[in-house]
Amino acid sequence: MNVELMVVFLLGGLAVNSFIIAINAKGTVRIILSYILSTTVLIGALVVIIQYANEQNIRVQREREAQLTAQLAENQRLQEQRLKEEEAARLAALAEEAARLAALANAAASQDKQIMEGLLAICQKGTRQAQSLLGINIDELDDYDGMANRSSGYVGSAVALQKELDGIKKTVGASFTVSISTAEKAVQQLIAGASNFKKFFQVESEDEQEQEQVKARYVSNLKAAIYSFQQTKELMPEKK
Repeated sequence: MNVELMVVFLLGGLAVNSFIIAINAKGTVRIILSYILSTTVLIGALVVIIQYANEQNIRVQREREAQLTAQLAENQRLQEQRLKEEEAARLAALAEEAARLAALANAAASQDKQIMEGLLAICQKGTRQAQSLLGINIDELDDYDGMANRSSGYVGSAVALQKELDGIKKTVGASFTVSISTAEKAVQQLIAGASNFKKFFQVESEDEQEQEQVKARYVSNLKAAIYSFQQTKELMPEKK
């Protein structure tokens, strides 16, 4: 029990005691004075009681306001914490997505690099094969029969390039569509040139006119192949 409540009870007791004294008083003056004193004490007690009640109400209201303020502050803190957590989660998701996209970009760049290297290798091999065949002076061969036997190998080498190209086509991206198409054209021209080179040795030597026609075809095929291989390199997407 606090001091204020004890004072209220004490004043109340004094007021009651004053009225008891006034009731038991004898004589007009004593009775009047006793009632005046009792009334004064009672009024004082009522004032104190009312003031105490008001202070209690104010204290309770302040406590409620303090609790409400604390609750609002806690709600605000929780909301800020939730917003921070959501922002952190959003940033983490963005970072993860950026890392995923970067990984995909790196993988695509690595794949594009492999495709480009593969196409360049095919272009270089095909160009060398075509130039090698064009460099053979077929009219002045020392070993005619030996070259005839080796002609099948030239066809096989050209076909091998087609198989290499087929392997690259399985993983090629849209950016290589034109260069792949041109490379395939070049390889087919190389195969046609090598096949006509081989056919040259299969034509009867007495039929010079047909030999010249076959020779003209393989020379044309091989020159076209060299040009197409060069075009393939020029049509490749630029390295990033």
